[in-house]
Amino acid sequence: MKLIMESWRSFVKEAAISEAKRLAIFDFDGTIGFTGAKVAVLNKNTGKTARLSDKEFLAFLETLPEDERKNIEEKPNESENYKADYSEYATVSDDTVENRPVLEKMAQFAKDNETSLFVLTARAPGEAGPDGDPTSAVDDIQTYLNTFGIRPDHIMALAGESKSDFIDGLLREKENKSITELVVYEDSKSNLDSIDSMMERRYSNLRSIIHPATGRDVRGRLVKYSLFLVDGDTITPQPTKADRIRSYKKEEKAALLAMSQYLKDNPPKGDNNIRLIGGISKDKGILDWKSSGFKDYKS
Repeated sequence: MKLIMESWRSFVKEAAISEAKRLAIFDFDGTIGFTGAKVAVLNKNTGKTARLSDKEFLAFLETLPEDERKNIEEKPNESENYKADYSEYATVSDDTVENRPVLEKMAQFAKDNETSLFVLTARAPGEAGPDGDPTSAVDDIQTYLNTFGIRPDHIMALAGESKSDFIDGLLREKENKSITELVVYEDSKSNLDSIDSMMERRYSNLRSIIHPATGRDVRGRLVKYSLFLVDGDTITPQPTKADRIRSYKKEEKAALLAMSQYLKDNPPKGDNNIRLIGGISKDKGILDWKSSGFKDYKS
């Protein structure tokens, strides 16, 4: 990952994305196009190798524990039980079939001056070895998209490194502080889940981050994000952790206000450790139920 990020830091100085407000990121294999390339998976226990299509490989990964899946998806592409060979993905094969609904989305973003369009692929940049073309995969993806009149601002080949880590590094770059929105189209649910967790933790502005020296809340900047799962020509928006938390907080606030209003209109009799405290408005308080452990609530 260090090498990838060092390459990115050098690359970003030449990339004109400082004016963009939105990052639109698209996976290639199984998202933009359906390729004939397959992943060769060696079962170390049996010594047998299976060649799996994109869809078959994703289904296989879903059967594995999370740690083993990460070791196969990312470097070193190997676990205690399996080893994956992605060499067929060093080029874009002639039999690659375009995914029209996704290409239409890409074309829309490509026309938007406030969007920086990325292709972020798990492929290696090109062919390995002294006789290989080190940029064959990136060049082939660019050539392939050119046939549909689409020119991404950037094509990044991560060679199996974590996409969520790369996106995090991208957003942390000081040159990219103008970015306020992220959109991701991807056929791997596990990749989307990883990106979701990272974005909710670092860029949803929902978590209090207390500075150890000052005690002040120093939570990071807000970047709105949307995630789309691609399955064939079907594109499905994914509910995000940030959306669920915001929805819960909204429902919680409404319930507490309703309960507080009810108690205000129907004051309880006797000493029962229930009282109303202010905080939302002058005439509406928040329930403080000491016996339940509920001490405070802030909108």
